[in-house]
Amino acid sequence: MGGTVKVKKGMKGEAYKYVTRTYAMKKLQLNPADFRRLCILKGVYPQEPKNRVKAQRGKHGIKLLYLRKDIRFLMHEPIIWKFRDRKIKRRRLLHAERKDDRDKRRSVRQFEIDPNLDHIILERYPTFIDAVRDLDDPLTTCFLFAKLCKSLRRKQTLVHMSNMLTVEFMHYVIAARCLKKVFISVKGYYYQADIMGQTVTWIVPHPLALLKPRGVNLKIMRTFLEFYIVLLGFVNYRLYQSLNLQYPPRIIQEAGDGKSSTEIGDLISTLNRPLVKTKEIQEDEVQIDEHLMQEDDTDETILEVKRERDMDARQSKLFEGLKFFLGRETNLESLTFVIKACGGMVSWDKTFNCGSTYQEDDQIITHQIVDRPNVTRKHLSRYYVQPQWVYDSINARTLLPVQDYFPGASLPAHVSPFDTGEDRYIPPEKQRLNALRSGKPIQDASNFVRSAEEEELDRFDDVQSDDEDPLEQYQDYDESDYYKELDDDYEEDEDDEKGNDDGEKKEDEDEEFEIPERVNERRVRNMAVQRGSLFKKETTKEEDQLAELNLRKLRFKTKEKRFYEKLKRKEKQADAARERLAYSRILMEKEIAQKEATTREGKEKHFINELIGEDIKQKKEMLAKRKKERMASKAKLKKMDRKQIKAEERKKKQKS
Repeated sequence: MGGTVKVKKGMKGEAYKYVTRTYAMKKLQLNPADFRRLCILKGVYPQEPKNRVKAQRGKHGIKLLYLRKDIRFLMHEPIIWKFRDRKIKRRRLLHAERKDDRDKRRSVRQFEIDPNLDHIILERYPTFIDAVRDLDDPLTTCFLFAKLCKSLRRKQTLVHMSNMLTVEFMHYVIAARCLKKVFISVKGYYYQADIMGQTVTWIVPHPLALLKPRGVNLKIMRTFLEFYIVLLGFVNYRLYQSLNLQYPPRIIQEAGDGKSSTEIGDLISTLNRPLVKTKEIQEDEVQIDEHLMQEDDTDETILEVKRERDMDARQSKLFEGLKFFLGRETNLESLTFVIKACGGMVSWDKTFNCGSTYQEDDQIITHQIVDRPNVTRKHLSRYYVQPQWVYDSINARTLLPVQDYFPGASLPAHVSPFDTGEDRYIPPEKQRLNALRSGKPIQDASNFVRSAEEEELDRFDDVQSDDEDPLEQYQDYDESDYYKELDDDYEEDEDDEKGNDDGEKKEDEDEEFEIPERVNERRVRNMAVQRGSLFKKETTKEEDQLAELNLRKLRFKTKEKRFYEKLKRKEKQADAARERLAYSRILMEKEIAQKEATTREGKEKHFINELIGEDIKQKKEMLAKRKKERMASKAKLKKMDRKQIKAEERKKKQKS
């Protein structure tokens, strides 16, 4: 017999689609730490269901829910066996330590268990472009761990690997010259590069000792770091292959340089030595296939693309032919990276760090970067600038004038190049950089920096005459009459409002407001307002000056200020009335108290109170005397008893 098959409760819909965290750990037979590590490596994270009550099978509250298909996917992961082997290793080490068996402990420690993550990289990133697109977090994490202080470096291998991989990546950016934007903030140095057509942005901390922040679990960060190190290793290998560079990187050594591997590693980390290539290939110029452009694209879009291409080519050769010398107080790694990425040459004092190519007294140096207000020894054949000039020039894609960046000078604002919103406010400094980037001369671009206050002052100076002060004619002006007239007008307006409480609307909305005669005399005459339009009368320069002076005089004589002052006066009057009432109340209470004292009843009450007070005092004195007498009698009795006891003892001794 055919019929519908009944489905058990909880085996369909939201309740079957999601599982809790405890169910997932029991299914995989893992502890919370290993389960969390497995989810991070495989990219499995908790999900938010559409209906949480149904997903939790009618239970209210918030629980961590995972997709059932994700947990089934994790059940076939071979790394789980590595986690179990590691658990067995920890158990054996603990057993050997408790028995103090050194040979067994040594043999167990030699057995290393390192899970292989290559297949996970291939699963999560099927193509190389997918891995490049996801490089922001790996680069930021690796740079962070490379700058950690030694107190937080529990695993030296991870820190060493992250440092090595970041240096390799910076060498690629220098060789490809793909750096686009740089910005310095409180968090660190923001860099942006164009790699294989993908925009990659990462942060490098400042060269300071990083302390462990509160609320950060380094174990979780270390799990991410293990995955990112493997990913960055694969990416660096492919990037080096695209430029025909040897991987691992090797520097070009001169003849007779017998340096050890550690010295060569230090030279590579300075970023100031060229790398060895497998073969030389001539680079072809990038051309735009115009026939692949869309039909809707006009000639303007094609010109804009070509202009952007030319700007990128000019930025990659921005510092070409320039030689920089870095001071001791500057950030060598950051400045070397950005200058070399734009085609420049860098060096520093050989006593400060290895890898210098020329010394300070070399005459071919064009720019010396210092970060101190005064320089003791100067050379006339070079420019002395602050480090911000390098970063601002890269963001502007052109060499900025060095006059604003001399040592000790107040630097212009370091504007972020990442704010590209058209509707946002554009500061004058960024307008100036945009003008310089578009190819305008500096004199035209400097007009953007003028502030609104300076323009207002210039306009007002044109109105004012140089022969006399325009405010002198108002020095003897008496304002008391004007204030009285305004106060009378306010009182009339208040009376009219009280009379019109019925809510009747005004018949004529376009009726002009009646202004006192004094105000009419000083009203602005160069402007007039009609219904639905605004126009300006033709006036002379003298009338404009008088109008400006009238506006300045009437600025502080508005209707709102008069009303505010009237309220202030009323508040002061109310405070004075309150003080008077309080003072009169105090006087009345004093008079009433005096009257009660003079009356017979008041006198009797006063006399009774005095008698009662005297009786209480006498009783207290009597009690105190009795206490003293008792204490004295007790002390005498004690003395007598002691004397009698001593006398009896003496008698006994004599008899014996």
